Amino acid sequence: MPVLQRHLHVRRLTTAIAAVGMVAGLCLSTPSLAQATASEKLPRVYPVEEFARGSQFSGARLSPDRTAFAFLTYVQGRRQVAVLDLTSGRITRVTDFRNRNASSVTWVSDTRLWISLDIEGNESFGLYAVNRDGSNFRPLVEPPIIQAIQGSRAPRFVRFERLIAGSKNEVLVSANDRSPRAIDLYRMDINTGRRSLVTVDRPPEPREWVVDQDDVPRVVRSWDKARREHVLLARTAADAPWREFHRYKEGNERIRPLFFAKDRKTLYVLSNIGRDTDAVFEYDLGERRLGRLLFEAPDGYDMGHEPFTLEPSFTNRTGGIIVAPDTEDIIGFLYNGERVIYEWKDENYRRYQAEVDAALPGRVNAIAPAKAGDKLVVRSYSDRHALSLFLYEPGKRQLERVGSVFPWLAEADMAPQRPFEYRARDGLRIRGYVTLPVGREPRGLPAIVMPHGGPITIRDVWGYDPTVQFFANRGYAVIQMDFRGSGGYGRRLLQTGFKELGHGMIDDHTDAVQHFIKQGVVDPKRVCIYGYSYGGWATLVGLIREPSLYRCGVNGFGVTDYVDAVRAISGGNDESFGPDVARDWFGDIDVSLDRRRMEEFAPVSRAADIRAPLLNGYGQNDPRVEVLQWRLLERALRGAGKSVDAVVYPNEGHGWQNEENRNDWYRRVEAFLRRNNPSDVLK
Repeated sequence: MPVLQRHLHVRRLTTAIAAVGMVAGLCLSTPSLAQATASEKLPRVYPVEEFARGSQFSGARLSPDRTAFAFLTYVQGRRQVAVLDLTSGRITRVTDFRNRNASSVTWVSDTRLWISLDIEGNESFGLYAVNRDGSNFRPLVEPPIIQAIQGSRAPRFVRFERLIAGSKNEVLVSANDRSPRAIDLYRMDINTGRRSLVTVDRPPEPREWVVDQDDVPRVVRSWDKARREHVLLARTAADAPWREFHRYKEGNERIRPLFFAKDRKTLYVLSNIGRDTDAVFEYDLGERRLGRLLFEAPDGYDMGHEPFTLEPSFTNRTGGIIVAPDTEDIIGFLYNGERVIYEWKDENYRRYQAEVDAALPGRVNAIAPAKAGDKLVVRSYSDRHALSLFLYEPGKRQLERVGSVFPWLAEADMAPQRPFEYRARDGLRIRGYVTLPVGREPRGLPAIVMPHGGPITIRDVWGYDPTVQFFANRGYAVIQMDFRGSGGYGRRLLQTGFKELGHGMIDDHTDAVQHFIKQGVVDPKRVCIYGYSYGGWATLVGLIREPSLYRCGVNGFGVTDYVDAVRAISGGNDESFGPDVARDWFGDIDVSLDRRRMEEFAPVSRAADIRAPLLNGYGQNDPRVEVLQWRLLERALRGAGKSVDAVVYPNEGHGWQNEENRNDWYRRVEAFLRRNNPSDVLK
């Protein structure tokens, strides 16, 4: 058993799942790109299949009795569910889906699992149940066929929310059965699937719930369609009337309810009232006012933008608050800055964090609190390592490796992702990340610009990204910027992005490229733009607006006509994002000025101005960006006499879930770059 720093031991729990080695220390605050990766040796160039290959161990959940992990794993190109018994080390695969992919797995008792999946990417999720040994498999809610509602395709879903205290046979679930844009709560039998409505008496169009420790819905965020405002209401008990305590317009000062303190009266909230960023406050529902400020992130970061270290749901979001499960006391906070940072109030957890960080340096080591005496689950990841899961036993100072997402990719071959910032042409501070290829001098590199999707409220984060690493492994610098409209950096940056789809946002992408061209890091003649969803739109508009900057573009399920999209948008399963909010974010198609701005650089009307080579990919079942968006652009491109390079995957939605499709896509992208923007690797 190897002895690591501070005598903390690490051992492998089971040889059935491959584990990864230690990572070298990485300094996120390195100011100079000249110190980047040129001193490291050239990495192995991995085959396309290694980046397209499905994860071996992801979405892991510990059973309530803490004796087993359920997790997702790819088998023959499809995502299955398996269970690892922590006592015996035995792994049992409990599903055998042939044409579907499990989306998530949840324990609903010590022995029973619920599995969520949709139909080939359509995001209308159903539920299946199975015992941990693979027996008694049965459908509870078949994935519904996506339905046309008010001119759009609205996914239907039933989703696990939480266990119900004192109940062995029922759990709390959310569903939009009664209305496609209204979320209700139900008690649901874990074996039969029978449901009873909990939110019988509720305001119209509820979008988000907070339940108290007795599983009573006490706070709700609803939507006032007439005034286009979010409305917060609360009640003191299950039979008490609802009372409004706050309302706000999208992007303005607001209160975001999280969960109740252990006194059952104080509400923890996020708020940016009187400030730019979201911070954690107490809220007095009786007096209807903000109370004490509990925590604020430094340097202009919002609270509540943690990635996956704490589980979000439609009931009781965490907002970066860490609570002890046995005492309900706040023991720490986390926020997403340049990377995820933990600020522990509890001395024991502060010590645990220091010990784990010393054993696994250079990573974010997310420790999930547990009751006294229990082992702690640690999710460990970095920019060069996707994720490994450990069990940590403080008394024995021992880490047990449980599993890793991509154990076949060596960390030394992956490229570091470094934060940077620049000033946009109007002086706005923009932050982002740059990933430079390993073993190459950071001078005159070919580059891929990757605007994130969304675009409003979304941000890029520090961590492993398979597409970024695929490009870096091929010798490209990868530039990701959190342009105006991105979330996580305060209200001002968010609001400056409203109605700037083809204008200010695109300027920010261009200014990021120019930032690295001026530094000499990027060769101005070898820049390509690549993106998914909004990033696909940004690719298309970037080629139209900056024909001398981009040699080529890759559009993954990008919007091509936002006027049409706002009219028909369903917003996937983000119930806060519908046509009304889309009009606030992107523009009101019934207001002539908004509509003109949306149409000015719309790819469907400017297809003749796309001169650089373009690759396109879409999913036939995408509920967010319907394949019609591609058909409109395809017709426009052919009408303008342009060649069309595209693929539509018949069994995909808003992303590539199936291994064979990811493999095909990466091959297409690699061949496209070799033809149009070759690196030293792709000559």
